[in-house]
Amino acid sequence: MGRTMTPAYRVECTATGYGLTPMAWHVAPRGQMVGAGYGKPTTANLEKFVADLNASFQPGGVNPLPGCRVVTARIVRQSDGQVMARYPTPAAPDRLQILVNGEWANVKSGIFRSWCGKRRKNGLPYIGPVYVFGTDTVAWES
Repeated sequence: MGRTMTPAYRVECTATGYGLTPMAWHVAPRGQMVGAGYGKPTTANLEKFVADLNASFQPGGVNPLPGCRVVTARIVRQSDGQVMARYPTPAAPDRLQILVNGEWANVKSGIFRSWCGKRRKNGLPYIGPVYVFGTDTVAWES
């Protein structure tokens, strides 16, 4: 008899129109497993995995599911639940700044949206609507 082995990592995916069960992420082949494994749990390897999985959903693929496409995925280490890689890679949050007394100050979006003076987003001048503080009411277009 063989023995049961829990894989070190799992892949959790969300897809359009279908529920996908978490899958084992094999770093290298083991025992009777066919294939070379997926490699280390990195963002680049996860992106390749997602591209291959999406290709398999196309007509003529090994898992033809009309309209199915992986939207998000992540590799999770089974032992402690730590997320090792994400797809798509999360974007860095915007850096919002306002000009106060001749110096740029970092602020949260609520202040940034309602600031009447000079503003910049990610280091570039920002021209956009000015909102009444704490609301979605446009005070004026700048």
